[in-house]
Parts: sequence; structure tokens; C-alpha cells
Amino acid sequence: RSMLETLQGFDEDFFIIYEDADLNMRAHLHGFRCLFVPSATVEHQVNRSIGTFSHNYVYYGHRNSEMLFWKNMPTSLLLRYLPERALFNLLSFLYFTRQGRSRAFLKSKISCFRLAGSIRRKRKQIQGSRTITGHELKNFLDETGSDIAVKSWEEVIQLGIIIVNYNSTDYLEKCVQSIYDSVDSSSVRVVVIDNASRNQEFSHFSSYPSIEFILNSQNVGFATACNQGMRQL
Repeated sequence: RSMLETLQGFDEDFFIIYEDADLNMRAHLHGFRCLFVPSATVEHQVNRSIGTFSHNYVYYGHRNSEMLFWKNMPTSLLLRYLPERALFNLLSFLYFTRQGRSRAFLKSKISCFRLAGSIRRKRKQIQGSRTITGHELKNFLDETGSDIAVKSWEEVIQLGIIIVNYNSTDYLEKCVQSIYDSVDSSSVRVVVIDNASRNQEFSHFSSYPSIEFILNSQNVGFATACNQGMRQL
């Protein structure tokens, strides 16, 4: 929780895609460590909400990857990786042109350029308050996260879980059930934020203890919904 409060939660400009990577990178730059529970399993329905190679997939994915890079990368690493970044963008443009998504790709870069002022302000704050050097960050990336803390569920005493739902009640039920099958209900609080799903019914979740719902009237995006849940915990 202290990490989320220090970083002021997710960057809501991301809306969806890479908002988690942005939060994780900012956390590492501030000296926070990752908690890894090896016994946990994740069932990821890849691109269920936006579809693979859809307009939104290309637009948000490539706009937000630029925001992630320019906001968070220390200057020494930004300059080091800039040629690779340029090559990646060129090859991506050629690839998505073949997929018929060149307009979405170009729109993503134009949108990021229009956010340049906001990105500069955020970058100045992030780089001015980080507690590790660019060299330390590179070592961490090269070593694939050697300072990750490994714990078991039994060591996680107080747990707050935020779940964002959008037209996925079937998977939501499996997710919630897996939580209560794994931890003592007295040590966990679950907040579900629904982003205006169609024809969704949640009354049957009332049998679970310590679960709360926030029902949005419109799809506010993943980052904003996560911040809503954070404020509720």
C-alpha cells in the first residue's frame, strides 16, 4: 500500500495496456521490491477485452509503450536504447502496414507526441525522485530481477486485491473463488470494479465475505479502475 500511495497509483493517461509495466518501473526506480508468490497461478485471457490486432490493440499498445519509455528510462539508458527503439518502431510500422493497421500505428505516435508536455513533466518528477542509478537499473534488467522477494501465501498476512471486470463474469467467478480457496477470508479484502459490462449480474457474489463492488456507468479504463479500488481499500 505504501508503494501505491507514494506513486499515487496508476497513471490514468494509459487507460489500458502497459499501465502495469509503468507502475512497476516507477516502483523500482523508487527502490521498492517485488513480492513473488511462486505457488500462485494466473489464467490470462490474452486480449479478451480489445481483441488481437484490433485498432485499440495497436493504438494503445504502441502509444503507451512510447509513454513508458520516455517517462521512465533514465537518460543514460534512454540514449543507449534509442537506436533499438527507432528500429523497433520502423519494423512495427512495416508489420502493421501489412496487417492493415498502419493508420492506428501512426495515430498512436501522433497521440504520444501531443502528450509530450505532460510526459516531460512526469519524467522530471520521476527522474528527480528516483533512488537508484541508471547503472543499477540496467543491472537489474540484465539479471532479470535478482532482488525479487519470494514468499508463500502464509506469509502474506494482510492482503487487498483489486479486480477490474469488463464483460468477463465467468472468469471473475473463477478468480474470486480461487482467492477464497487460497487464503483466510479474515486476512483479505477484495474490491471488484466493473467497467460498465453488458448484461452482468453480481448479486450471487454476496455469499463471499469481505468483497465490495464498484459499478461504473462507463468504461473508464483499467488504470482508472485500479485507482478507484486502491482508494476503496
